[in-house]
Amino acid sequence: CEPCPMCLAAIHWAKIDRVVFGATIADAEAAGFTELRLRTAELARLGGSRLRVEAGPCRAECCGLFEEWKRRGLCKPY
Repeated sequence: CEPCPMCLAAIHWAKIDRVVFGATIADAEAAGFTELRLRTAELARLGGSRLRVEAGPCRAECCGLFEEWKRRGLCKPY
């Protein structure tokens, strides 16, 4: 899933040059997660990071994992 702001900061400080993720923040929100809605690419841009952000590989499969998690009753509101 798309990194949260805290994970993005750790990625930036570790000088990792590229992050790739399948599911987006919107996908996580649709699954019931209620974290901040700040996009990784926008945070990196605002912070002056050179991090390359690549969204979308295996998105359907990643979203399928959210659906399975909900279907199996593993999700709990928080």
